Amino acid sequence: MTQHHHTSDETTASSTATASQPFVQQVRAEVADLVDRTHEWGDAHTDSALDVLTTRLAAQLAEHPDQIDHLLRALREEPEGSTLHGVLRALAVPWPPLALAAPDRFRSHPAVRATESSMPIAPAAALPMLDALTGLDERLMAHEDLSWLGGRPLALGLTEWPRTAAGAPLTHLFTAHLTTLSPWREIGFPTPGVLQVFHDLVSTGDPAQAQARENGAWLVRFVRDADLPSNLAVTPVLEWPRDVDVADRVAPVPTSPHLVATVPHPLSPGDVTQEERDRHGRVVDLLEWWTRVTNAINAPEREHGEDPFLDPDRAPLPSTTRIGGFPAAPADAQHDAMLAQALPLGPEDSYVLLADVNPAELTDQRWFHGGHLQVWIRSMDLALGRLEKAWCVIRTDA
Repeated sequence: MTQHHHTSDETTASSTATASQPFVQQVRAEVADLVDRTHEWGDAHTDSALDVLTTRLAAQLAEHPDQIDHLLRALREEPEGSTLHGVLRALAVPWPPLALAAPDRFRSHPAVRATESSMPIAPAAALPMLDALTGLDERLMAHEDLSWLGGRPLALGLTEWPRTAAGAPLTHLFTAHLTTLSPWREIGFPTPGVLQVFHDLVSTGDPAQAQARENGAWLVRFVRDADLPSNLAVTPVLEWPRDVDVADRVAPVPTSPHLVATVPHPLSPGDVTQEERDRHGRVVDLLEWWTRVTNAINAPEREHGEDPFLDPDRAPLPSTTRIGGFPAAPADAQHDAMLAQALPLGPEDSYVLLADVNPAELTDQRWFHGGHLQVWIRSMDLALGRLEKAWCVIRTDA
């Protein structure tokens, strides 16, 4: 619903549009005229009129996408909270929830202008960081959903801390509870449950390390909801191994898995212009920003910054750790060849990104050689619950 705070200066155009901005001039004039006519209307009537006006202007904009940059400049100059600001924003900035709810409509927005092949959209469960891990024991007693990054893992059948074949302790990356409210089905999991990922932080997963999985360089496990203990309060959290230095014992940070839209990295191969890459990159940043905005109610102290369409000069946001969707790193032929060697596909199979872990917000240590960890699995293995078949790859170009 468009905001409509009536101000005295809205009865005239906010500024004089140039000849190169006929559409912006039209928007200013029509919004000013509507505001002038709705002083005596009720909120419901005004909202309805604004929606009709915005819908009609959006249809015109679709025929003149070259006007989008003028709209964005006008939006950045307009005081936030005005009726004109609300209309300009509705016209110039794509609404992130549409990426999953109505992907074709999202892609057809003049600021996006993409096709299904140039911008596929996939759901993921983002793991944004919350503000504090309040009493773990109390949360267990209350049977709350338990998801956190770092720290110690919930045992859930583990009798001892996971280690490599050589005896080195693995690092617990996350425990994430994919509940019925999470996109477990869309990602490919057979049921809701708890996903846990451990890694030695250094094994890259390249062909030279073909035995990394067998040597215990990582552990990926999934416990179905049906197999979870009825009383989480009696489920222990594993104690830190004595051979893990105190400095390496990363404090747990709570998270709350929730549904987000993801698109491929803008530098993924494709015959596109730089202007198209820039638009694509702005969409990637918009969806990342929206992940933080939707998390703000649970983590008000976490900065999410300004909408990238309103502040195009700021640096892109780092990607949030996520389960499923597209990876944060661009497509790469060498990576694809390595994955094909480690996880050869059958005729009806495909790859699923089980997790993309960005440790930057969790620790200042150089995990994964300063990059991300990607956890891949074949769709058939995931559907059958064979998570021991997963393959982990470090990407330093994310």
